[in-house]
Amino acid sequence: LHVALELLEQLEGMFVTVNYRGYDIVPDAIRAHRRRFAHKPNYRFYNADLVSTVPVEGDILLCRDMINHLSLADGRRVLSNLLLSRTPLLLVSSDQRENVRRNEPLGGLEAADESAGRSRAVDLSRPPFSWPRAASGNGHLWLWKMRPIRHHRRRLLRDPRARAVAV
Repeated sequence: LHVALELLEQLEGMFVTVNYRGYDIVPDAIRAHRRRFAHKPNYRFYNADLVSTVPVEGDILLCRDMINHLSLADGRRVLSNLLLSRTPLLLVSSDQRENVRRNEPLGGLEAADESAGRSRAVDLSRPPFSWPRAASGNGHLWLWKMRPIRHHRRRLLRDPRARAVAV
């Protein structure tokens, strides 16, 4: 599974016999990818808003440079939907560099329609996400095993002091 499809051309050579599922909110991106990969019947593309859509289950989910463009509230909704997909692994952008301002409102604007096109650093290991440590990463893309995050999230939801920050 892959959300926000800008990286597919770079990944194409890695996929040999996979059932690839790509999601994007931009209809033109979906149409372009359907045309470009029409010769690959195991590639399917879905026009979906992951703020309100749970993607199908897969072996690994790639979410690169998407959460940083969303309001914090919509970012939490997308991450919750990714967790609901029951996919065991998530490779996602998370800026964990030191001394970088992150997880702030997009220019003071948190309404999704007002923040379109803006970006800021997002670190999923810090509030308001507060995810446990990633299995591995390279400074930009981090691999999380989804089961511990689901467990961590359930634990946070049981703690009334942490409900406001649980993804």
